Amino acid sequence: MRTIIIIIAAALVAAAGSALAEPPQTRTFYNEKGQEVGRATTRHGTTTFQNERGQITGRAERRGSTTNFYNERGQMIGSSRGR
Repeated sequence: MRTIIIIIAAALVAAAGSALAEPPQTRTFYNEKGQEVGRATTRHGTTTFQNERGQITGRAERRGSTTNFYNERGQMIGSSRGR
């Protein structure tokens, strides 16, 4: 029984470690002239939005079925709830 618990614990630690090592996903946005106008970078349920100068313009944090939206000063400006 102890061996099974150790194997399960090791699997959970390995899964958590691989999730922490996951690189962020970045999406770049362009205008009709092909110029970069912003980026969105997502890591661990948080998406950070930046303008073309790299300044943070806001973020969205997903927690379960709810997403909270924040402005550049970190003030919550809204939320949405999924099914």
